[in-house]
Amino acid sequence: MPSFILDLRAPDLVSGDRAWLAGPREARGIGCCYDPGMPSRYWSSQRLPELYDAIIHIERTRATTVLPATLPTDFSGN
Repeated sequence: MPSFILDLRAPDLVSGDRAWLAGPREARGIGCCYDPGMPSRYWSSQRLPELYDAIIHIERTRATTVLPATLPTDFSGN
């Protein structure tokens, strides 16, 4: 599937085919910066339903692009 949302609040999450989601899973969290020289730094064991209400999967993404910063002409800095 190229994209989907998986609701982790579903009551049947801990039964049947989906029970594996309730247990500890290796998950990668990168955040804003990634050091390719230390890939193991970004993996940890997590229980996803304890941390998230849903998982959103998007198959294709790209790196962010910094947008030019512009301030309103009446910006007072307060």
